[in-house]
Amino acid sequence: MAGLLLTSGCPKNPVDDTVAAPVELTVFHAGSLSVPFREVSTLFEQRHPGVTVKAEAAGSRDCARKISDLGRSCDVFGSADYKVVENLLMPEHTDFNIRFATNEMAIVYTQKSNRANEISSANWCNMLLDDDVIFGRSDPNSDPCGYRTVMVFQLAEEYYGRPGLAKALTEKHGNKYIRPKETDLLALLEAGEIDYVFIYRSVGQQHGRNRRGPSDGQGARRAYQPHRRAHSLFGNDSQNCSEPRVG
Repeated sequence: MAGLLLTSGCPKNPVDDTVAAPVELTVFHAGSLSVPFREVSTLFEQRHPGVTVKAEAAGSRDCARKISDLGRSCDVFGSADYKVVENLLMPEHTDFNIRFATNEMAIVYTQKSNRANEISSANWCNMLLDDDVIFGRSDPNSDPCGYRTVMVFQLAEEYYGRPGLAKALTEKHGNKYIRPKETDLLALLEAGEIDYVFIYRSVGQQHGRNRRGPSDGQGARRAYQPHRRAHSLFGNDSQNCSEPRVG
C-alpha cells in the first residue's frame, strides 16, 4: 500500500497563488509512482501558474534516507509502502501519513522473453529456475518492491510446499540483475538482456507489458493466505507481510 506524506518543516515554498514570484515544489517519490505523479504534477502546475514541480524518483527507502540521513528537504514524499514512512521518518521528520493506493505484484515480460508463450500461474517458479531463463528484481534495501519480491518467493514456497524454493529463487543470478528500483529493470527487459521482471501490476500496465500474477485474480488472495509468515530482513529492520498490502 502506498503512502503519502507532507514532511513536517519541509514546505520551503508554500503555494500562494497571490504571490507572483516563482515557487518550486520538491517531490520525492517511488519509481513505481513516476507515471501518476508526472500526470498529477502537470495538472497541479496548470492549476497553479508560477508553481514548478521538481520531482525525484528513487526507491522508497532511498527517498526516505535523503530526508533522514542526508538532511534534504522536500514538500511531498510518495512512498510505495506506507511502512517506510512510519519506520524511517516518523515522528522526527513528519507526524502524519496518508495511505492513498493499493497494488499487486506481477511478473512482467515481453513477447521476446524466453518461453513467454509458456509461463502461467501454475508453472512460473519452475520456469524462472530454468538455466535458460533470466529474471530481474529490485534491491530489498532500497525498494519495497524488492522486499515484496522476496516475500513472494517465501509465500510460493509455503503455497506449493517446496522447501528451499525461496532460497533458490533469491540466490539465482546473485546480484547481477538486481537494481535500486524496479523501474530500472524495464530497459534491460526491453533490450532482451532479461526475460522477466518482478514489478507492480500498475507499472506493467502503464508500460504496456505482458504480465502474469504468481496466482491470478481471487486465486492470488486465496493462495497467499499464509502471508503472515512471510518476512524480509534488510539492514536493521524486519519487514513482515502481516497485512495484504502490495503497492
